Amino acid sequence: MNQVLLFIFLLLISEHSFTQNKGELKEKESWTQLESTTISQSEWFLKIKSEGGHLSESISAWYKKESKIETPMNKGTYLIFKKNPLRIAKNGNVYWKMVLVNDRKRFLEIQRIDATIGGIQEFFHIDGKWFSNRKNGSSDCGNSYSTDIIGQYRQIEFELNNDGLTEGEIELDYNIAITIEDKSYELISINVKLYDSQYERLREKLGL
Repeated sequence: MNQVLLFIFLLLISEHSFTQNKGELKEKESWTQLESTTISQSEWFLKIKSEGGHLSESISAWYKKESKIETPMNKGTYLIFKKNPLRIAKNGNVYWKMVLVNDRKRFLEIQRIDATIGGIQEFFHIDGKWFSNRKNGSSDCGNSYSTDIIGQYRQIEFELNNDGLTEGEIELDYNIAITIEDKSYELISINVKLYDSQYERLREKLGL
């Protein structure tokens, strides 16, 4: 009897492990297919997301340029998307074009990590609640970290690399926040799309 119970227990554990890791297994399988040249790079890029549920471990906010606000209105500090927010690179990567606006008579100190902006965090709205997920990556090199000063009535344009989140069956509200001088500034939430497999792995990661 004890042996039967042990067998059932091990069987349940094995099934649970398979369910939890099927996305990772699909992603590894896609890597193997790419290395053996049985699929192209564009096919691999789609498969790791649509079948493997891939979401990178961190997000990056790539610094582009700083400029003067042409018509200051003293609205304070805030984040916005540009009018046409998406840029699709030749390799298929999708970037969200964003602007950090300092529309006030005060200087701001922002974190820099090489060519990216620090203090970035993403949030997903799931089951009626907001959950924080990825934030900007770090660097092993101490010289990579620095502080930039944003002048009065100036703005910084940057491109967010967050795996795109523009394709898939699951639609979610999504938000980005940046922490500056211990204060968080958030966007008005937008709608993003995830593949079923990405959504499953995200819920698993968040413990939902």
